[in-house]
Amino acid sequence: MTASSTEALTRYHAIRDALDAFHHKAEAALPVALACRLGCSACCSREIHVFEVEAAAIRAELGDSAIAESSSARTACPMLDAAGGCRIYAHRPLICRSHGLPVKFREERAASEARDICPLNEDVGIDPWTAPADAILNLDVLNAQLALVNRLYGGDGRRIPISQVVSRDVQL
Repeated sequence: MTASSTEALTRYHAIRDALDAFHHKAEAALPVALACRLGCSACCSREIHVFEVEAAAIRAELGDSAIAESSSARTACPMLDAAGGCRIYAHRPLICRSHGLPVKFREERAASEARDICPLNEDVGIDPWTAPADAILNLDVLNAQLALVNRLYGGDGRRIPISQVVSRDVQL
């Protein structure tokens, strides 16, 4: 591992830890509790893809463990167990860590800001347009940080399916 890839992994972990801290702070600032609970897998409707730096971090954290794909791989994230829990929850990617929170981002085709939230959290009364400012995650900033760290890692911008990241049969 090169010095730049080691530095990239350190920075990735810092971003991940900051996102987790933001999530806890945002939950405390929201007027009602998030609907997200163990077994809620509404966000996990398809397999996700991650940057190379994220794949390397997840693989390093899993160590020699290999996780076989679940039988629901065609309709949902292959990391879901039968009860709807994430089998790599402690090591889940940033996109998974951001789910549930009110988010803001720039519309690709417009100069305007967009906001969104999981419909289940909308149902409990959280509105991404009226939520406290310190509870709204800026996805543009998060994605820019992740892209820069991936570049530092030596990543070429390709994304890897999570099922390949956790399989020891696949060389990245």
